[in-house]
Amino acid sequence: MKILLIEDEKLLLWSLKRSLAREGFEVIAEDSGEKAFGWLPKCTFDWVITDYRLPGINGLEVLREVKQCQPNVKTMMLSAFGSPELLKDLEQDGILCFLPKPFSIDELIKTLRETSLNTVKKNRFSLPLLLVLGFAFIG
Repeated sequence: MKILLIEDEKLLLWSLKRSLAREGFEVIAEDSGEKAFGWLPKCTFDWVITDYRLPGINGLEVLREVKQCQPNVKTMMLSAFGSPELLKDLEQDGILCFLPKPFSIDELIKTLRETSLNTVKKNRFSLPLLLVLGFAFIG
């Protein structure tokens, strides 16, 4: 699976990239939405994962732009600020998953794998908003 990862906290970005790569994921990592946009014409991604609070444009705006360029990409938002308003916006914009910070790398990997399988099994049928173990599966 090819992942575009966007996180402005450098240590977390490095740690997530390294951990995901060790699990066999191909990861492109950037620290801003603007830098991430440069990859969209060059690569097709299976997943785009972004923090909500980024310098410049926020993660929701990043995912909206990503969905315009690559409508079939699976999307995940990471944030310590999971307000009901944000979850509503994510659902309205078709964002697949929300993972609240702090989280473990095992939770992230499990979410990526299980959600990818569910997406294939459901064959584009939408899932209702689910809150399970602190995860929000949307779309």
